[in-house]
This record gives sequence, C-alpha cells and structure tokens, in this order.
Amino acid sequence: MKKVSEKIIKKSNGKFIRRMIQEEDVDLTLEEIERMERNADRQIELSRQIIEEMEEKKEHCKELRLLI
Repeated sequence: MKKVSEKIIKKSNGKFIRRMIQEEDVDLTLEEIERMERNADRQIELSRQIIEEMEEKKEHCKELRLLI
C-alpha cells in the first residue's frame, strides 16, 4: 500500500486546499489500520457537525431574509 500524506495549502484568496501526496510503499500493521479507521470516523463526525452548523446558519439566513 502506498503511504499517502496530506498537505494543506493556503491560496492567495485566503482559502485552503488539500493536496494529497503519495509516498513510499509501506507495510501497515493492524494497529495502524485501526488508527486510520478511527481517524476517518472522527473526520466523518466532524464533517457531519460542520454540515449541521451550516444548515442551521442557512435557516437563520432564511429567517433574516423574511424580516427584510
């Protein structure tokens, strides 16, 4: 399996992009695979929280629009 790392780059417009970098072949242990799974689960949960917050913000904006 190729080891893949992620590099986060700040663009000139202030936005961040992620760039995947493939590296050398590595043999993964069961511990490393389990850690990767936990990290993926954590990222999924954080993403869900962000989506929920953005949906709430969108609803708030709709309410504000009605007041105008």
